[in-house]
Amino acid sequence: MRLGVDWIGDWLYAIDTVEAGPLPLAKECSRFGDPFVNGPVSYWILHSYLDCKKLRTDEIFYDIGCGGGRAVCMAARHRIAKCVGIELSESFAAKARANAKSLRGRLAPIEVRVGDAADMDYNDGTTYYFGDPFGADTMLAVLNRIHSSLKDYPRSIQCIFILPVAEQPNAVQQVIAASGWLQYMDHKHLRYSAMRAEYWAYVLPDSKR
Repeated sequence: MRLGVDWIGDWLYAIDTVEAGPLPLAKECSRFGDPFVNGPVSYWILHSYLDCKKLRTDEIFYDIGCGGGRAVCMAARHRIAKCVGIELSESFAAKARANAKSLRGRLAPIEVRVGDAADMDYNDGTTYYFGDPFGADTMLAVLNRIHSSLKDYPRSIQCIFILPVAEQPNAVQQVIAASGWLQYMDHKHLRYSAMRAEYWAYVLPDSKR
């Protein structure tokens, strides 16, 4: 049923993001060796957990570990400033670029950057989306880079983490909670989903975000 809905979504948006067989893993090696498989969040879950209508027109949206680009394409169908996909795998990134080009109803520019998320530049981002892309070591490095960027370019940001449902926090969740600068805002869980969304933010004083 999930794959059927996802095939329909790809057809509607004129992109190719469905992974029907065993989920692939990047051939490239990251600094910490902890990338997860390329398993895009299903459309019916994505549209609930990522409410693109709430993104502002000046938003710069990052999909960190973008795979074939499903989430970044959905964000780009709204009038925001820019969408950026970060991807370790050159082959996944090539598919994301092809999807960005063919996307039906695109209203925002899409850029796909290839490299280790732990080493990328996040200086201009305002919303960071993590579709459960990697382990705790890379997550810590990425959050540290985002935090450092806030010192050089002060701004309010939000982070959306898609995480597995579990009774006890896993290592990635522990890294997020222990950041010391992100503030927990909310969470969302659909009964039929094995994943949940957590929303965290850094808000400047007097900010309207």
